[in-house]
Amino acid sequence: MEKYKKDNESLIRKNNFKLGREDAMTKGDRPLDDIIAEHASKLQKKSLLFTANNSQLSSLQKETFAPLPSAEGPLFVYVAPEVINDGPAAPEMEVLAARGYLRHVRNATEGEKAGGYTSELACGRAIQEAFSALYLGDDL
Repeated sequence: MEKYKKDNESLIRKNNFKLGREDAMTKGDRPLDDIIAEHASKLQKKSLLFTANNSQLSSLQKETFAPLPSAEGPLFVYVAPEVINDGPAAPEMEVLAARGYLRHVRNATEGEKAGGYTSELACGRAIQEAFSALYLGDDL
């Protein structure tokens, strides 16, 4: 018990101080307006110290960066890749739900949706893989 008291002396002192303050508030005869005014002035002093520290920190940070040079040239033009799958054409992504394919794929979570993943994407990729190279066995 003595070892605990020595190790946690500051914590015990702090808790006793809090209890003393609470007792003084509940049992004291000071008007509530005085207590509130005292508390507001303490908060105002703390906020002044905080803003002073912020202004000191901002004066220390004086790093600047040069703007990036603008590159003049042709704009990017997207060209869709040509898919050669050696099989029948897979259904478009837009019709997968209507045809009932999505019943066999798990729904995407909120995190996956935020990353751009959709159930249509997984199902469409699986169907593309299944339809590709179906005609390869004919030549054998």
